[in-house]
Amino acid sequence: MPEVAMTSSPAETVAEVCTAQLTEPAAVLDYLKKRSPLRVVDVQRIHGGMINFVYRLVLDQAIGETQQKTAILKYSAPYVASDPTTKFSVDRQIFEVRALKDIPWKQFRSSDTLLDSLCSGVTLPKVYFDDPTHHIIIMQDCMAEAEESWHPEQATNSFQVFCEQFTKSEIKYQTARTIGSMLGTFFAQLHDWGRRPESHSHAVELFGANNDAPKLIVEVHMTNILKNISKTGYQLSLEQQRVLVERMQELEQSVYAQRDTVILADFRPGNVLLSFSKAERLSSISIIDWEFAAIGPAFLDISNFVAELFFIGYLNGVDSTYAEVLDSFTLAYQAFGGPVDVRRTITSVGAAIIDLVPQRMDLNGSRVTMAMARKCVGHALECVIGADSTDFASLSGILRACQNGGE
Repeated sequence: MPEVAMTSSPAETVAEVCTAQLTEPAAVLDYLKKRSPLRVVDVQRIHGGMINFVYRLVLDQAIGETQQKTAILKYSAPYVASDPTTKFSVDRQIFEVRALKDIPWKQFRSSDTLLDSLCSGVTLPKVYFDDPTHHIIIMQDCMAEAEESWHPEQATNSFQVFCEQFTKSEIKYQTARTIGSMLGTFFAQLHDWGRRPESHSHAVELFGANNDAPKLIVEVHMTNILKNISKTGYQLSLEQQRVLVERMQELEQSVYAQRDTVILADFRPGNVLLSFSKAERLSSISIIDWEFAAIGPAFLDISNFVAELFFIGYLNGVDSTYAEVLDSFTLAYQAFGGPVDVRRTITSVGAAIIDLVPQRMDLNGSRVTMAMARKCVGHALECVIGADSTDFASLSGILRACQNGGE
């Protein structure tokens, strides 16, 4: 089925399709009946995302090259879906569509896989429909394949399920290295495309106006760092406070000054969907949620991903899988020619970890104790204050030590 642009009649205003009405499956189904050539049998709300309202559409016939009978609908309200009091520009939907349609990811080369894998490389969801007037995208359902053998909640969190629930084995570690390698080569080529002279101006035209993500990262990771540390009960010396403020000011300046390439700006394990065959062979890797795509420094993508790998692995890791992904990701990124500002990247990793700790502590049922939180903050501070003497191998080494009883 070809792509179709869904539009409204000139006399109709956005207000007539009330924002509140598009937050419920029944109203979404009504919207689709009036505006979409797709015949939708059912609409199911997918929970777990914080920013947008996301639904799975069950179709009466297959669609697209994948011949799936499901699709994903994302609706961008003028606020955060999980907190209607937090306003958020609906323009984010425009940038996501541009990322999925205009980034030449199909031209990216895949790394030499380290495993007899069914997966040929990293993919992005295909856009079926785009309605910018009503801030709606209908796209390929990248979770459908995983859900053939997994519960929907597991498919949504497939990266973490793989790392924590698959049986420890050499095959699992090989798969982890393949995942890290494929992601590293993908992002090295994404960043290279965004900074190359022949494509940089086009990248800026596409994403240069999307300033929300860099501003948000600066606020939560850098501006609030002392507040985040205080929530964990960690006691800083006056000298540590001075150095932290100085490093965060330097990092903030770099974020705003280094508008050198395209960044996902929200690169984390939760945005990586994995599918496996019944024999637990890796069959696909998809990267979703591109609404924060912007122009900025490459170190933000690297540090966001590495920070979450470290943090989740430190708290939840049952073996060395997170460390294997971390090592293979950073090595593959650099092997494919991706220049890395190690000092700024490691500093940014530390700031991101410090932001994650109180977030996890605030969750109901969290296993994070104050003692665990302070120990994790201590490692993060080593990244920020000791960035000149810390590298990625140091972080993966800490994760391996945790699993071997060294912490």
